[in-house]
Amino acid sequence: MHYDGASPMSNPKCSEVVPMRSLRTGDMVGNYRIEGVLADGGMGVVYRASHAILPRRAAVKVLHPDMIGKWSASERMLQEARVLESIASAAVVQIFDAGLLDDGRPWVAMELVDGDTLAEHLAKKGTLSPDEVAELMADIAVALAPAHKKNVVHRDIKPDNVMLTEREGKRVIKLIDWGIARIANSTSVRLTQVDTTPGTPHYMAPEQIRGKSVDSRTDVYALGVLAFELLTGKVPYRGENSIEVVIKHLTAEPPALSPVCPGIPGALEALITRMLAKDPDKRPTLEEIRSVVASMRDAEIAEMPEMPEIEIEMELDVDDAIAELEMELEEAVLQEAARSATKPALPRRMRWTPPYGEPAAAPAGGIVQAIERALDEDPRGEVRRGRVVANAGAAAAGEIVTRR
Repeated sequence: MHYDGASPMSNPKCSEVVPMRSLRTGDMVGNYRIEGVLADGGMGVVYRASHAILPRRAAVKVLHPDMIGKWSASERMLQEARVLESIASAAVVQIFDAGLLDDGRPWVAMELVDGDTLAEHLAKKGTLSPDEVAELMADIAVALAPAHKKNVVHRDIKPDNVMLTEREGKRVIKLIDWGIARIANSTSVRLTQVDTTPGTPHYMAPEQIRGKSVDSRTDVYALGVLAFELLTGKVPYRGENSIEVVIKHLTAEPPALSPVCPGIPGALEALITRMLAKDPDKRPTLEEIRSVVASMRDAEIAEMPEMPEIEIEMELDVDDAIAELEMELEEAVLQEAARSATKPALPRRMRWTPPYGEPAAAPAGGIVQAIERALDEDPRGEVRRGRVVANAGAAAAGEIVTRR
């Protein structure tokens, strides 16, 4: 059934026509064939599905049967479809289609993202390093920017709603679950009811808790909470219940990060502390977040020590080298010895001292072939010592040069 914008509750008898049930493998939702359950939440069930004609996989979210009598839940799901369609960002889950089942429940087909949420990542691997957290903060700031430009506030930034996936071998993020997103300063009918909470208490900004107008700074606050949790494994404000948590969000100063996260750069700690400011005007913008992270990255590169030139001295026993060179050198050495009775004997040890100099492509095979080259370049046998020139960069590239 094509979605035309009408609320599913506009037809109160629709749920009596077809009994509500969970979808089964093979059922069709629009043009999508259900393949199995991906997740079952309080408000909806998410199914894995594939398009009946196009080579496209999708995640199909369907309102939970228990929520069919709640207008706000139905409208919230359809609002998510509208929000996703309006943003159209690579870092935001793409919307494919939306509609109503025969029993009146709304459904939304969206991009199927393979990967883990940040919550799953934390459960599997624990906390992240300051560098990783800083990069994720910048990535999420980039992801939120297109929505904020359209005055759309996510209102529920938390580890469960940030997915880590890969594209062309590179890690990327996807922001999911825009069901409670809201147009900043919108005068439209609120979708919040007494039994539904517009956000998750541990991540809610003070103005969001008080029911005041929200804007981009509300998401910045939640991102600060998320960063704190990624670094420490715990949210900054905890309590025995939601009431204690929200009171701390309203009154308590942000906990210091350095005591629980040794080694955190001062710039990163200061940034997260600003993001957790009670006053929205004191929080950084998304652009400031990206700028601070970029400055940290540049400072880290500038502090990297230069690769020093190195001088290596080593001795090589010619007896060991001759074993490898015997097939190619024995005949030439014997012939030369017969031609000149005054030829100095071949030293039993050869000393190789690499001083500074102009690097050249290394002879194939390394030092053993360097010995051969030195001997070949002085057929009268006057070579006593070979010199190899190298520095850290040349050594990494496998470059040496012999000198007499």
